[in-house]
Amino acid sequence: MKLNSRETYPVPAGQAFAALTDFEALTGVLQAHGVQVAEFAPGWPDGTETRWRLGVGVKGMHRSVKLHVAEIRRDEGMTLAYESDGVSGEVRVDIEPVDAQSCVIAYRIGVEARGIAARLMLQPLRVAQGAMEQKLHGRVVKFTRARLGLG
Repeated sequence: MKLNSRETYPVPAGQAFAALTDFEALTGVLQAHGVQVAEFAPGWPDGTETRWRLGVGVKGMHRSVKLHVAEIRRDEGMTLAYESDGVSGEVRVDIEPVDAQSCVIAYRIGVEARGIAARLMLQPLRVAQGAMEQKLHGRVVKFTRARLGLG
């Protein structure tokens, strides 16, 4: 399953890249939203291979999530890979300059299920994919605006 979000923001692409790849700040944002950060391990100087082990509450159940930075594309974006309870995928963030003072940020989220339990868990999302994509877009825009200092 793939979910997408794309929005234009009034900040230069380089500033957006710097804000979105500040992984220490991202760790703080996760904690502020109730995510338990069991481990944060900075990676290479460019950020690749930065890793987290997270504890997340989903519908009253605790889930362990492994997240890592799989790829950094300098001033263009990044790819994060995740895995949890038979569900895995990646979040690809692309940053495209529109002009000197604005950029488009696109998120592409891929979700794959391994095993029957994970497939059953994702089935309601597949049925309501349009509604999920709209809800996700709202949350991603809110998150991105906050990371970019746009309130």
